Amino acid sequence: MINLRKSRFLSPIIQNIMPDLAEFMTTQEAARKMGFTAMSVRHLVYKKKLKASDLGVLC
Repeated sequence: MINLRKSRFLSPIIQNIMPDLAEFMTTQEAARKMGFTAMSVRHLVYKKKLKASDLGVLC
């Protein structure tokens, strides 16, 4: 997903520190979009076939 909105309220320093979460998706969302299981997506990430970032648990 790509966020096309530009935030006019955050300073440039804060924009560089905080990632835009609209560009990320969960393992389940990625699996559904590609037609794989979540375990398969995890395996592809482990084998470095897919690029991934671990953001931790979001509350």
